[in-house]
Amino acid sequence: MERLRNSIQRVLDIAPEIQTAEAKVNAQQGALEQAGAWPNPTISVQSDDKLGIEDGSGGNDITQYAFSQPLPLSGRLSHQKAIASEALQGAIQSLSTGQTDTSLSNYIHSIT
Repeated sequence: MERLRNSIQRVLDIAPEIQTAEAKVNAQQGALEQAGAWPNPTISVQSDDKLGIEDGSGGNDITQYAFSQPLPLSGRLSHQKAIASEALQGAIQSLSTGQTDTSLSNYIHSIT
């Protein structure tokens, strides 16, 4: 009987269904981290050849620098975090209750 338990445990350890469920949990954890992040800022530089035209020497002149940072003032981040948190809890619940794949659990129950 001990050998059977060890075999079942081995199957559960390498079962792709369980690995898939664990990967979903990890993905949802990443999504939760991203949900609270601000959008990336942008930097732009504009140049033209005005300097070269004026004196005939050629070359470029940087005429404008710009920095932009979107501000999430509308509460969008808190909504995204709430949704991501719920998705993570669902993935964890699926993994912990064994709802990963019924065919695997049915097979295990049939041999025990």
